[in-house]
Amino acid sequence: MTVIVLVIVLFLVSRKINLSSQFGLNRNGVSKAIFFAAPLLLTAFPLVAWAGFFMGKVMGDRADPQELVRFFTDASRAGKIETMIFTMLFGVLVAPAAEEFIFRGYLYATAKKYLGVIPAMLLVSGLFAAIHLNLTSLPSLFILAICFTLAYEATGSILVPITMHALFNLSEFSLMLAAPHFQP
Repeated sequence: MTVIVLVIVLFLVSRKINLSSQFGLNRNGVSKAIFFAAPLLLTAFPLVAWAGFFMGKVMGDRADPQELVRFFTDASRAGKIETMIFTMLFGVLVAPAAEEFIFRGYLYATAKKYLGVIPAMLLVSGLFAAIHLNLTSLPSLFILAICFTLAYEATGSILVPITMHALFNLSEFSLMLAAPHFQP
């Protein structure tokens, strides 16, 4: 992901595109991003949970957790605290920033110019869900990506979906720690 982010940044800079205005970094500070992100994410949770529950029922015994979830729960069961901390830091800080930069900040913004808001949102949300390579979580991730895109559209700042994504991942890790049988 880091390489993809660097390639996008270099491409945009070479085209003399101002990154702050391109990604709405000057529109909302971190405190405003949290102010917007938390209630928007709380609104998204029931939809995401319903899709996960539904897909779990459809998949039955074939329902598998995402690879990162399996990695984290295995580390937790084995008592590998360092691995758990690293996984949480990656999942809460690095992945949301990189994924939102790529999917909402670049791919969605580009697709929107050519396809319009709705087709771009559906296409990029589908890509976002698909890159997680997990059929069980595909509908939940698709809905979550739509919510991230709507937040990006509403605020014009990539900081809001990054914060939503980080809070979502933090809540999932927290649930896995609090309820070890929980499999998002």
